[in-house]
Amino acid sequence: MQSRDSKMKGTAIIVEDKIILEWTSGDRVAWKELLALVQGLADSKFSNTPEAHWELPASPFHAAALVKALANHKTIFIEKGIEKLAERYYFLLEWEREGDAWDQKKMPWVRPYQQSAIAFVGALGHRAVIADDVGLGKTIEALGAIYHYKRDALTLVVAPANVIYKWEREIQDPTRRFPWSGEWTVEVLPSKSAPNGNTQFTIVSYDIMRLRVDELIADHYDLVIFDEVHYVKNYKALRTKAAEKLAEKIPYIIGLTGTPLLNDRLIEIWPWLHMVNPRGWPTLWGSTGYGDRYCGGRTQYATFLGATRLPELAERLKVTSIRRTKAEVLSELPALSIVPVPVRVDLKDYRKVEDNVRETILAMAPSSKGYWIAVLDRMNYLRQSVGYAKLKAVEEWAVDFLEGNAPNVKLVIYAHHKAVVKRLQSSLADWGVLTITGDDKPADRDRAQLQFQSDEEHRVIIITSAGSIGIDLFGINGVESSNILFAELEWRPADFQQAWGRLHRMGQDNAVTAWVLGALGTIDEYLMGRVESKDYIISRAIDDENMIRGILEGWR
Repeated sequence: MQSRDSKMKGTAIIVEDKIILEWTSGDRVAWKELLALVQGLADSKFSNTPEAHWELPASPFHAAALVKALANHKTIFIEKGIEKLAERYYFLLEWEREGDAWDQKKMPWVRPYQQSAIAFVGALGHRAVIADDVGLGKTIEALGAIYHYKRDALTLVVAPANVIYKWEREIQDPTRRFPWSGEWTVEVLPSKSAPNGNTQFTIVSYDIMRLRVDELIADHYDLVIFDEVHYVKNYKALRTKAAEKLAEKIPYIIGLTGTPLLNDRLIEIWPWLHMVNPRGWPTLWGSTGYGDRYCGGRTQYATFLGATRLPELAERLKVTSIRRTKAEVLSELPALSIVPVPVRVDLKDYRKVEDNVRETILAMAPSSKGYWIAVLDRMNYLRQSVGYAKLKAVEEWAVDFLEGNAPNVKLVIYAHHKAVVKRLQSSLADWGVLTITGDDKPADRDRAQLQFQSDEEHRVIIITSAGSIGIDLFGINGVESSNILFAELEWRPADFQQAWGRLHRMGQDNAVTAWVLGALGTIDEYLMGRVESKDYIISRAIDDENMIRGILEGWR
């Protein structure tokens, strides 16, 4: 009697960019079993042209998944090319990411973990995401990869507007820390002028990229760096569509992000995963696409809010991106301490706002369209009210700190609302207050950063989430800056991380302390607990809604 497997006949071959699986069977049970295996694979798709077959993207992940699924179907012929792709997947999973495999003499100018990131970019064929923690030197890693593998590449850098001039400095390297110092020419492209044509590096903001994408494509760049690639997170946005259009025409891509999950929503990483590696992350839609597989499927309003199959996603991400935290690789960096500072404040005005917000939210139907957006909007009123209520406590804490430390010791204050920033700027004026907000021009940001870092005249700088990206606030020239006071607390723990990452990064000589000032009896208590416990690694997803639900339950 023949075995069930012996009755199966089929082939799995690579045709262009797809794995094609065809088979025939005289045993209906065996046929159904094989069909179930194929249907359960990520991104599997049935096609009946020119002949009926199942297909998968020809990527290492998909090849490995297919080989594993067909392990018990010995009569299905698997082309050697598929097996080689599968081997590549397992090679990348076991990649040595600490730099031990690299000859230090090759790159004595970067740290071992940075060498590892450079090597990883090369191993992936120069389409990769570096998702190292804030402060680990992703700019150096990207430039190091270009210097090592593509030194003569015509390169485009797409970055947030507030860091484009920082990129210009890093590429030119006036400090002569790195071997590319003086080797590359660079220009920042404004909104209207045409590129020089003779420069190796062109830098544009995301907004200019969106407006001039066709011109940039026509310039035939060899490589593009997408700094803060999580800016490309909304698959419906014009910015995302423009970035995808650009990426389709440029062979080599390096994405950089220190906070890959800003809102704890897995749907927001798919657009840039697809942009960098469209074969490995081909589709959002369909029963086996990214949305249904990793985001729990669509809600009734066609949005993806969940998180499913997280272990598989974590493994799959390893063949697109490399991520290390400070704790993992930077033992020489001083410690970071997060210190809650509970304070009692006058809550008379806060209670009025709280009552209004509670009544408004409880009157809303949870099943209504846009419910959670409306809830979050009302809760932000509450958060703003807390910020106002804490102003006196913040001012007193800051003055005590400044008076109790030497003149060369600085203080960073983090705030959110413009009114809070202005009030603190006025009340602490005697201490030489500087500000960096999202409204500042890049040149003004750079000037404020340098003043704060290097002189004793300005002892306080107030920053916001919109203004803090891409700046260094540790002290130089004998100045000590290792303390940050959170005057206002954020919903997103990644905003806290971005803020204290301005101090807790390479170049810092002192232990860093993040003082989280929270008002007792307010939503600050929830937010203080969250920032202490949040896991920033992409291996779990915690939705803001869960926390807000806890607050609402206490109100009912």
